[in-house]
Amino acid sequence: MSWIPLKAAPGSFNLRATLTSGQAFLWICDDKLDEWYGVVNAELWRIKQSKAGGPVSYYHYQTAAKNSDVTNGTNQPENLVDYFRLFIDLPSLLVRWQSSDALFAS
Repeated sequence: MSWIPLKAAPGSFNLRATLTSGQAFLWICDDKLDEWYGVVNAELWRIKQSKAGGPVSYYHYQTAAKNSDVTNGTNQPENLVDYFRLFIDLPSLLVRWQSSDALFAS
């Protein structure tokens, strides 16, 4: 089994907070391994993050019926990138919101 890094802006993605926020459903945490299991678009994924804001890695379980390339041409799994909205530049949005809203900045 080989873990593959999932590209997310450093410090801007907390896997545990995301999956326990009440907005993500049916992810199962293996507390002993600190890994999560979930199904996205009928595909089984295993993901982990060593520390909050640290690098995220994934493992994709291939099925015999569907042995297709799940990447979007960038060696990143399109299903996970879309599910976690990793294409959104959260750090730049935070800067913009902080500069335009005094309450948000504090």
